[in-house]
Amino acid sequence: MVNISRQIIKIPEKVNIIVQNNKLFCIGPLGIRSLKLKVKVLIFTNSTGNKFIQITNHLFLDTSSFKKKERKTLQGTTFSLIKELIQSVTLGVVQKLKLVGVGFRVSVKKKPHMNLLFLKLGYSHDIYFKVPNDIIVECPKPTLIFLSGTNLQALHNLSALLRSFKKPEPYKGKGFLYENEIISLKEGKKN
Repeated sequence: MVNISRQIIKIPEKVNIIVQNNKLFCIGPLGIRSLKLKVKVLIFTNSTGNKFIQITNHLFLDTSSFKKKERKTLQGTTFSLIKELIQSVTLGVVQKLKLVGVGFRVSVKKKPHMNLLFLKLGYSHDIYFKVPNDIIVECPKPTLIFLSGTNLQALHNLSALLRSFKKPEPYKGKGFLYENEIISLKEGKKN
């Protein structure tokens, strides 16, 4: 007996999904990405020709090793990962960072085979950072960075790495901030 959940993902017309050896391959206009699966995924087409993905409770791995709660957790995680995979292959992903602080500047130096990010963060030296080829970096203002690409994980890793160069400080709020991030400032010493 197959217990099918209510989690259904609609596949856009431009995207092809292939499942092979516990791996899901998503092919879209912006490239190919894959995902290693722990739950069973059913792909079917309805009468109108629309394609859907349905995630079942049965696992490829030994079912006895997972409890009911762990199965539901895996199911939800797989659902969100597949949705993110389809979104990144069709639309792409954008991350915005802003730099707050007097004298802090960012610029992009484009070379023929690589992009360098030039950072002035108030240290005694300037920082040159090589950006991976699959991520596009733009700096419309000296204090604003747009990171875009098709891999959400790589994009978040890069933005976290850039943020580690100058973490937001809790007293004045200087440093790298995400686009809509609000920092609750601490009160300084009073004499």
